[in-house]
Amino acid sequence: MADEVREVRRMSGHYFVVQSVVFSTDGKWLATGSRDRTVKLWNAATGEYVRTCSGHSDYVRSVAFSHDGKRVASGSDDNTVRVWDTASGRCVRTCSGHSNWVWAVAISSDDKWLASGSSDNSVRLWNPSTGEYLRTCTGHSKRVNALAFSPDGALLASGSADYSVRLWNPAGGAIVRACEGHSAGVYAVAFAKSGKVLASGSEDKTMRLWDAASGACLRTFAGHSDTVYSVAFSPDGKWLASGSSDKTVRLWDVESGVCMRIIEGHSEWVNSVAFSTDGNWLASGSGDQTARLWDTSSLKWGEKEKVGAHFFTCLAECDELELDAYKALEKLQSLVTGVSEFKLFYTFASAAMRNGDISAKQRKQFVCNVLDSIRTNFKFDQRSEVMAILTRTVLPACEREGFIDVMERERLTHEFTRGNVFADYQYQELKETVALQSRQIEAVGSVVNEAHKRINNVVEYALAVNRRVDEVNGRVNRIAEYASAVNRRVDGIAEYVAAVNQRVDQVADYAQAVNRRVDGVVEYAAAVDHQLQEFKSLYRRHLQRKAAIGTVSGLVSLIPAFGAGLGKMFDNVVDLSSVAEVFTVAVEAVGGHERIVEMIEDKGGKWAELPLKKAVREHRLRAPEVAALGMIQIMDAMDDGRALRELEGMFAQR
Repeated sequence: MADEVREVRRMSGHYFVVQSVVFSTDGKWLATGSRDRTVKLWNAATGEYVRTCSGHSDYVRSVAFSHDGKRVASGSDDNTVRVWDTASGRCVRTCSGHSNWVWAVAISSDDKWLASGSSDNSVRLWNPSTGEYLRTCTGHSKRVNALAFSPDGALLASGSADYSVRLWNPAGGAIVRACEGHSAGVYAVAFAKSGKVLASGSEDKTMRLWDAASGACLRTFAGHSDTVYSVAFSPDGKWLASGSSDKTVRLWDVESGVCMRIIEGHSEWVNSVAFSTDGNWLASGSGDQTARLWDTSSLKWGEKEKVGAHFFTCLAECDELELDAYKALEKLQSLVTGVSEFKLFYTFASAAMRNGDISAKQRKQFVCNVLDSIRTNFKFDQRSEVMAILTRTVLPACEREGFIDVMERERLTHEFTRGNVFADYQYQELKETVALQSRQIEAVGSVVNEAHKRINNVVEYALAVNRRVDEVNGRVNRIAEYASAVNRRVDGIAEYVAAVNQRVDQVADYAQAVNRRVDGVVEYAAAVDHQLQEFKSLYRRHLQRKAAIGTVSGLVSLIPAFGAGLGKMFDNVVDLSSVAEVFTVAVEAVGGHERIVEMIEDKGGKWAELPLKKAVREHRLRAPEVAALGMIQIMDAMDDGRALRELEGMFAQR
């Protein structure tokens, strides 16, 4: 259809709920804010992702462009407002001051004011260029959910969970007026381009149109089945778009308050809607983590839309002019273009008949006139259920009332189905849909078959894995048994080591005892060595005495040669008290050791006849030893053994 609203682009990039969407004034950018804590920029013409602005530490609730498009502001649950450079994605300002979540931000058209609304129930104003805090607007008793500046920047509107809409003077921060009428929290506010009216969306499932000058409610828009989270005016001010928790976007005629389009496609609630500056695009952000662009360039105010919008206007005019029922029904019958209008027209005609203003025949004629115009006058859109309502509800009710019979009902149904463009369109679309779904079913069948193959492969792989796991478990069990054996062996080694340690302790004790014995032997050996040293000394003295005695004996044997002088010397020797003295006297008498030896050698023959000869032969004595032995013999013979007893006494003392 010429006025169909189509989805033309889908932006997927956020990994959490898309909370806010907004177009830049120049139409270049589309900004999206998400609970994934980021602001993303997209090319509005192509829908291509451009860059991400990261820095918030909690949900991003709202985004707003500066008038020149060079900056984008964002409000977050981290209690801050940040201003980003669109060219680089860099954060250039951080505005801190709120004590709770920031739910909404807005920038005036002259870029003079940056406003933020928070769960701390306040509205704050900042300088968007410097981030400087300017003032606080207080008056709401609950969370501030939404903000919007009037086109001239003279007014700031705020919507709150306290059910009210308030208008502020941003220059001074004073409240100008309050708009009250909603029965639940207000989640959305928006000014029309004229600045004379503003709209609000509420948790009470309605939108309201307010007069900015007086604060009076001009119109209520009802149709959503859940909370209205966002509202936006088209640039020409004729359309009002709304996004709701019922997962739909709706387009309303501002003049009549009638819902003209229902746009479906999102799989979760719609948090935000925004028109492009030229009105050719409508953006929506949803809990399904996507932002979508809808083509609104083909929306036109055709004759049918004008008539449909004028039905309610005409009804109001009839009431104001206090026309009688017949004249009012006569004016209204040509303006009925929808099921809702037909129901209202039928109710009005029935009430007039009961009141006696018109007859039953006149009521039937009015109703039949409308039924005859169904095929040509009724407006339909792709998403409506007019066909079902007419064939299942309206025509059967008219048959029960006697306005038409069975054949007329079937004729009207046939005429409508045969001649209505929408029905033909629906039929063709149905055929195309069936064909498409058939292809999709075939594709799904192929995918399912492939999935079955993959599942079989996975099952086989799982079985192989199970076998492998069993093998591994067997190996693990064997390893566990081996580990147990190793542990037992280790326990045996530990016991052996303990026994060895005990034996080592015993050996250490034995070694200590041996050391003590060795120390005793060493001490004993030292004593023996000392005694040997003393014995050697005594033995040397003994040998000296023997040598001295031998010398003396030689001297005695030489007495005939030396005469009486030597005999007198011998007398002196006999009186000596020690062997050393005897030897010394002998040496002096003879003239030294050499002389004694020479005399012994000269008189060897005589020595041989003496008892000393046997000793010399048996002991192989050298000359000094023979002389010493001789002296001992002389000492034994001449001093009655005194010298020998002296020697023995010396040994006894040692």
